[in-house]
Amino acid sequence: IVNEAGKNLSMACTVVTRYSAVRRQGYNEDGKTESQVLDYKQQQHRIFPLIAASYCFFFTGKKLLEKLFSIESRVVANESVTKAEMGDIHASSSALKSFTTTVAADGIEDCRKACGGHGFLASSGLPELLTTYLQNPTVEGDNHMLPQQVVKVLLKVVQAVESNEDV
Repeated sequence: IVNEAGKNLSMACTVVTRYSAVRRQGYNEDGKTESQVLDYKQQQHRIFPLIAASYCFFFTGKKLLEKLFSIESRVVANESVTKAEMGDIHASSSALKSFTTTVAADGIEDCRKACGGHGFLASSGLPELLTTYLQNPTVEGDNHMLPQQVVKVLLKVVQAVESNEDV
């Protein structure tokens, strides 16, 4: 889910970046040539953090999958997996699912808006991407419940730190 959040957000970022590079609006200081929409700081402020987030989500998702596969292979091989490892992977995946799907869904919508009226066109791909992705924040657990599970694990860690246990 985390990896897919990165992929879907990156698709929207690709569309808005291409649109912003091609679309010209307003005139440069010379009064003769029009500026690319991408040259406007406001557009950069909207797009660049979403591009960075898509990369972060993609590679974080890859790392999370590596950890999950490692634990799964140890379980299949009848090797021990500690309760702490299971708690850590559960808390990490719950937190990341909640965070990445919400940011991705909101980011896809921001990308659509950053294309202006063109973002509504079916040819942009953004309306379909948004409507197919929008279910992800509630699939596999509601994003208001998952952070509560993470808090439960974090409170156990705080208690362990306070009692000088090895964390």
